[in-house]
Amino acid sequence: MTIVFIIALGVIILLAALNNIGSSFGGTIQNIATIGKLVPLILIIIFGFVKGRSEVSPFTPMVGTGISTSTALCNVLIATLFAYDG
Repeated sequence: MTIVFIIALGVIILLAALNNIGSSFGGTIQNIATIGKLVPLILIIIFGFVKGRSEVSPFTPMVGTGISTSTALCNVLIATLFAYDG
């Protein structure tokens, strides 16, 4: 067995044991893990806004002629919302 497999197995067993303590404690662990995942994403977004170059528009190639960027993004958002409609 490799060391990665042993560490992964240990983490799974630890999380299962913490979840067996109680549902509220397991929920607290889940909230901490979610915050741990969201903080780096928020930092990446902030870093992109602060250090990004504003002269380059990443949306220019995806929008056709005569269509505004907001119209194209709204159409994509509507299609995405219908995909998760249930």
